[in-house]
Amino acid sequence: MSVRLTACDLRCTYRDTEYAFYEGKKRTLDDILAEVLAFGCPLIEITAGEPLLQRNVLPLMAALCDAGKTVLIESSGTHDISKIDPRVHRIMDLNTPGSGECARNLWSNIAHLEKRDEVKFATGSRENYE
Repeated sequence: MSVRLTACDLRCTYRDTEYAFYEGKKRTLDDILAEVLAFGCPLIEITAGEPLLQRNVLPLMAALCDAGKTVLIESSGTHDISKIDPRVHRIMDLNTPGSGECARNLWSNIAHLEKRDEVKFATGSRENYE
């Protein structure tokens, strides 16, 4: 199951979910937690835009882990991942030059990745792939 949060502070040239910049509505942490847990899914991915822009995302992920769920977060790699609960699997982007946002990569995040985590290179061209 995916939980898609609103807001992203990047404007990558190959963005595919522009609605994630603005759409959505404010919800309490308890409301979101109750709705997500009601689905009974064992695996929950937190994504967006950029989920680390949401002030309650860290407690949300911790509560989901406490509930016995496998939790993943997909992040742009431009915000500090060191405060993420160690039980959460990180999927972190490294923005390629063609994104227009590669100067914003937070390289210190690499030191916080574990063996189970993933790094994603989103590419918009053959040149970026090479």
